[in-house]
Amino acid sequence: MSVLESLKSVRAVLAVVIGVPLVIGAAGLMAHTYMYGDGELHAAAPADSDMSVTIDGELLTTIAAGEHHELDIAQGEHVVTFELEDGTSVHHDLNVSNGFWESFSAAPQTCYVQLEVADTYYFADDELVDGMPPLPTVEKRFDDTATVSLSSRTYFGEDALPSQITEGDSIHLIEEIPCDMLEADANHLLQDWFGYEGHASNSFFQF
Repeated sequence: MSVLESLKSVRAVLAVVIGVPLVIGAAGLMAHTYMYGDGELHAAAPADSDMSVTIDGELLTTIAAGEHHELDIAQGEHVVTFELEDGTSVHHDLNVSNGFWESFSAAPQTCYVQLEVADTYYFADDELVDGMPPLPTVEKRFDDTATVSLSSRTYFGEDALPSQITEGDSIHLIEEIPCDMLEADANHLLQDWFGYEGHASNSFFQF
């Protein structure tokens, strides 16, 4: 066996010796997180009021108007109460089933839309029509009774969007809307309320 072949063999053995424990360690950490880790609850105060957050009767925090917080929640069943400055409140029954649980619960008397915005904010030149990018896709709308499961790369507010993404990524944006816009036509919501300019999305899944 040549010296070069010997070196290649040693490198292969080292890769196995080092790589296998790393894989096992990562898998073990993921299993531990799944079984024992905290879930993550997202909460956002409406634009015009601070909002207190109470979990199982214990005041956890107060969120300033228009701000978004991420809250660690132990696994199990919980009752979360959001209360505005005027005393208006809403209760959410949660079941944090594992350490990868991640959801958003709505604020009292507040409605939301979830948009898919990858092509709108991170468009390629061949996606432009008359120099305009596609409009966002309206994925879902929900009122203050909702707790919705979140996909990865979900952001709250335009300012929170990343500066760049990997091609093929889906980017989800949750925004507050007036509750009378829950049933509005998607293009009316996007163009007249949010002020997006662009051509209609090719998606068949506008809600």
